[in-house]
Amino acid sequence: MENRFAIGGTLGEISQEQYDALQREIVETEQKLKDLEEQAEQPATAVQKIAASGEKIRKFHQVRGVHGVFRDVEGDQVHGVRDL
Repeated sequence: MENRFAIGGTLGEISQEQYDALQREIVETEQKLKDLEEQAEQPATAVQKIAASGEKIRKFHQVRGVHGVFRDVEGDQVHGVRDL
């Protein structure tokens, strides 16, 4: 059984084996694309979680009235995230 296809307006025929191979390649490519899309979402999710955590800490400090000097593990004064 022959399968018809059109590329660039040209109609042609391929064998069943060629058609099946093409279908497998399409499925594999779709899965790779799905995997890449999921990987692309991971950094954005991590940034959102970090931002949410930072906001929780900021609110905690506001509610608790935490003021004063913060120090890092070496005892140096920390003024902001850039100092870490």
